[in-house]
Amino acid sequence: LEKELAESRQAAKTLEAKQAAIENDPRLARLAAEHRDIATAVLAETAKLHAGDEENLRLWREFMPPCTQAIEQVYRRLGVKFDYTLGESFYHDRLAAVVDDLRRRGIARESEGAVCIFFDDMAVPMIVQKRDGAFLYATSDLATVQYRMQNWSPDAMLYVVDHRQSDHFRQLFAAARKWGYEGVEFQHISFGTVLGSDGRPFKTRSGDTVGLMGLLDDAVAHAYQVVCEVDEQKPQGASRGRGRGALGDQVCRSLAEPHQRL
Repeated sequence: LEKELAESRQAAKTLEAKQAAIENDPRLARLAAEHRDIATAVLAETAKLHAGDEENLRLWREFMPPCTQAIEQVYRRLGVKFDYTLGESFYHDRLAAVVDDLRRRGIARESEGAVCIFFDDMAVPMIVQKRDGAFLYATSDLATVQYRMQNWSPDAMLYVVDHRQSDHFRQLFAAARKWGYEGVEFQHISFGTVLGSDGRPFKTRSGDTVGLMGLLDDAVAHAYQVVCEVDEQKPQGASRGRGRGALGDQVCRSLAEPHQRL
């Protein structure tokens, strides 16, 4: 409970910081005032995309290649390869059937216009379909469980995701077991937040959050300095390897320490 409270406080502080940043920036404050309903508009567009709206699909197809290329660059740099890469959209055509099956089995029911799964030991239900018809990550994750069991029958499913998603996975695993997937091991392998020397989330001088590529660049730069001190040849390849290795070591440490400082 203390851990959950600490995470909630940190999330609240982050939101407050974002709000303050907007209020203190005249341009952002003006945009926020001009587009007060933007959050509602975003949700409406998401629902349209899920419903197969042609314009939204066209834009999605236009945006996806650059996004996946950027992600693949990170994986290549880390030396990570996948046998299968099935994105969220791969499961889209299964989502309605998932919700229908959950309702038919009495696992999910309608509540205030949305379709939810309730748990005896959790105060908040898991929503699998919103009142506007849109599906959520929970729905896609359940469809993923179903697909994996039907096609691969794994002994275990491991989810390497930020520790802030712990509640989501607790609900997901409970829902999957309700759905009949009791013979498989579900495990959330959480990792912590990368913190700076001040104990706060690591950011650039401009205040932006540092991405993984930025962390890799910093790790390689620091490793290069170390290599230069001991080897006059200054092998760039060695520094890249040491930089990746150092960052990998920190990631492994963060699996055991919720808020690992880098």
